[in-house]
Amino acid sequence: NQGAGLYAESSVTVVNATIARNSSGIAGGGSGVKFANTIIASNIGTDVSATAASFVSAGHNVIGTRVGTTGFGVSGDVLGGNPQLTSTLVAIGGPTPVFGLL
Repeated sequence: NQGAGLYAESSVTVVNATIARNSSGIAGGGSGVKFANTIIASNIGTDVSATAASFVSAGHNVIGTRVGTTGFGVSGDVLGGNPQLTSTLVAIGGPTPVFGLL
């Protein structure tokens, strides 16, 4: 299985997001995807792969498994980290259920 938590055909900036527990038969990706304060971990297969995208970190991301990627490792990034997410979606008062932090 490959990731595919995100696919973008143009530049995208992802801020304060959690991309977790995704799977697909195709690779996610895009061109010029920028992340800040984002968790990308606990996906099925590889969390971040350079085969389908170029990435830029604006800092303070938690990245699980990576294959051939560059662009992460700037100030505050945690590489190979386990964010210890809850195993199921939880309601924390907003309109959308989320994976909580343990």
